[in-house]
Amino acid sequence: MTTQADLDRWIDRYADAIRRRDPDGVVACYHPRSEVTVHGIADAGSAWNSKHSIGTDGIAEEYRRFFDLVAEFTVEYTDRILDTHTRQAAMIVRIAGSNADGSHFTRANALHLTFDDQGLIVAMRNWYGDEVAQES
Repeated sequence: MTTQADLDRWIDRYADAIRRRDPDGVVACYHPRSEVTVHGIADAGSAWNSKHSIGTDGIAEEYRRFFDLVAEFTVEYTDRILDTHTRQAAMIVRIAGSNADGSHFTRANALHLTFDDQGLIVAMRNWYGDEVAQES
């Protein structure tokens, strides 16, 4: 049976590949027939656009494109909700940095991942959003 530690480890493996800007490492986290859907907030030429792909060929290409368009960033995978029975995780992805065009961003994205029994991502849904300042 999948444990919370398994889900955390699988998420952390994916996060590490993102932080290293390693498209091949990211692809290694996905099942060969995985489905990726991203609900974007910008035009098609942006790193923050909407996209959909099935299979790791499209995933590798999209992450190479993303890493080319985003100059530098920090990212944290927070507020995790883990379902061990269905091997699913929902979380907030807090990412900040600068794009290759010199513009800056601070985002809080909603991310939902579904894993197979080997810890590979079979479905990813991501909703990009601008971070909203919280009143204290």
